[in-house]
Amino acid sequence: VLVGAKDVVTAGQAIMTIATAGGAAAGTEVVAPMPGTIVRVEVNAGDTVAKDDVVAVIEAMKMETEIKAPCAGTVGEVLVGAKDVVTAGQAIMTIG
Repeated sequence: VLVGAKDVVTAGQAIMTIATAGGAAAGTEVVAPMPGTIVRVEVNAGDTVAKDDVVAVIEAMKMETEIKAPCAGTVGEVLVGAKDVVTAGQAIMTIG
């Protein structure tokens, strides 16, 4: 659980945690909803996304889960790539 985070449940099973980035980073962090392996990242830094666009796909226990943009904006920084292992709550990108 992240302090100051908001839990968001989207249609279906997708669950993600959204935390407002602080300090030097600006925008909204998109975080991994569970521990697993990033299968693919669908966006690059500088891309424009709409709310609920699929930005990445994570695999855990042989099931793939889409990670969707929590807000509209421009992808600021992508922090992971395909085959990266992530923990629950780990930031995978920022959207500003």
